[in-house]
Amino acid sequence: MPINILMPALSPTMEKGNLAKWLKKEGDKVKSGDVIAEIETDKATMEVEAVDEGTLAKIVVPEGTQDVPVNELIAVLAGAGVVGFTAWREGIVLRPELRPVVTGVDSIARRGLRIVNREPGAEARRLLDAECRRLGLAAADLPGYDTQARGHLQVASAVRAGLADAGIASEPAARAYGLAFVPLADEHFSLVIPAEHGPSREVQALLKVLSSPWLLAQLGGLPGYDAATCGDRLN
Repeated sequence: MPINILMPALSPTMEKGNLAKWLKKEGDKVKSGDVIAEIETDKATMEVEAVDEGTLAKIVVPEGTQDVPVNELIAVLAGAGVVGFTAWREGIVLRPELRPVVTGVDSIARRGLRIVNREPGAEARRLLDAECRRLGLAAADLPGYDTQARGHLQVASAVRAGLADAGIASEPAARAYGLAFVPLADEHFSLVIPAEHGPSREVQALLKVLSSPWLLAQLGGLPGYDAATCGDRLN
């Protein structure tokens, strides 16, 4: 994603400055904290440090330029690229016979149904906790809250085996085990590609595969997956 580098205000009263010297050239890799330029004011010459990491893609204001206004674009840093991959819906997986009476986490609590939870840090557990906060529910309102399964398929397997009435998992997991599903959120998965690796043959080959009809057909054939943004550049 391109990152704009602006003429900084080096003092509370500074309105303009002279771009005395660039210490990096176009194409150079830049890390946060690297000194990239020198700015002159009527009082001093000061160094400008990068606050992001990437590649200096374009110098907009050449060195030696006088009276550059504060906040004017002086350069562009190319950060990591983001490429779409796939998406799925995450929500409540439950025994099929419960689908007519369960419309959300509040229904589970109200009926005293037993859930199987995920481990701390899992996105599914964060989703459940967010729903509980939204609905004003406590962990004690959900029997089985302290249980832990290690993945989407493990949650669906526990529900299928009758060890729990419901749990939070992905729609593909629900379909794999023939369970009902109540969607709560869309989850999108993307690839982050560092700027310095973008031009490599390996990454270019990967991007070609991501947008190929073959891969789109493969992902489209997986129940519950959405490949609409696969291969799309998202920045």
